[in-house]
Amino acid sequence: MESHRSWFAEEGRRLPPSDVRASRLRGRDGLEDLLDCPFRDLCLLEQVPDESRTYRWVLGAKASLAPEIVAYASLEYMADEGVGATMTLTRLATGVGGPGRVFKLPEAALFEALSVAAATCPQFTLATQGGIRQLTTISGAAATHAVEILEGYYTRTTGSSVRLSDRPLVDVLRQYEEVAAILEVGDDDRIRELELRQRRIDLAEELRTAGLAV
Repeated sequence: MESHRSWFAEEGRRLPPSDVRASRLRGRDGLEDLLDCPFRDLCLLEQVPDESRTYRWVLGAKASLAPEIVAYASLEYMADEGVGATMTLTRLATGVGGPGRVFKLPEAALFEALSVAAATCPQFTLATQGGIRQLTTISGAAATHAVEILEGYYTRTTGSSVRLSDRPLVDVLRQYEEVAAILEVGDDDRIRELELRQRRIDLAEELRTAGLAV
């Protein structure tokens, strides 16, 4: 599931100065600005008062960060770490590449977000054993549950029918272009040509389902 969370891979990497709190943004706004600064609405950085070229991380809960997104990131991290069905919140909060360090959420804020998400997401539960908070997935792969939570969240909040691909979209697009190039040249084998045409249709549908028209 690496394709779904590749932007989590380098925890702590420097973000562009434009990705600061929206209240401190100046100049153009709107979709173009958001595309240029995709982390902006997460409010991960803020400008240090009276220091125009100095920024600092914003620690703690963030109103723009939906609890379901935190749950998705947590389950994806569990899947990538290969830990099985249970992980402590301490590890989720402090592990390199984990949701706590990516979103700058201390354990208490992470627990609060996951508690809210757990109320509507049956894919996982939170429990405390011996004073240690833990997240446990319910019968199934964490990666699969993560996708269910993410797709469910955007379907509910935006009506989106887009579904995540099980592999990097760049690989799907590359295969589509390779098949299209072969068909453009032509093939004397009619059966192979029909197979290639069907393959192109299947790849196009996979891209369309993931929100990319070809």
